[in-house]
Amino acid sequence: PIDLEVHSLSSMPEFYLNTHWGKARLNLPGKRAAENAALALTTFAQLGFSPEAHLTALEKVSWPGRMERFMPASWPCPLYLS
Repeated sequence: PIDLEVHSLSSMPEFYLNTHWGKARLNLPGKRAAENAALALTTFAQLGFSPEAHLTALEKVSWPGRMERFMPASWPCPLYLS
């Protein structure tokens, strides 16, 4: 099972993945992003790389259009692209 934390202290929720290598803030939202990040870290470990050294890289992952927040000033609420 994936240990995903969602912190919603601001207008935009923050997503964190807890692993036995440490805690990582995810730039991409949602359970699927957490599953993909966990798979990448596990693959790194199996290939002999240090997953701990790559936890901060998960904060920089960008996928334009994937749950991207779009909110023109005149709109009452945001639209999320998928």
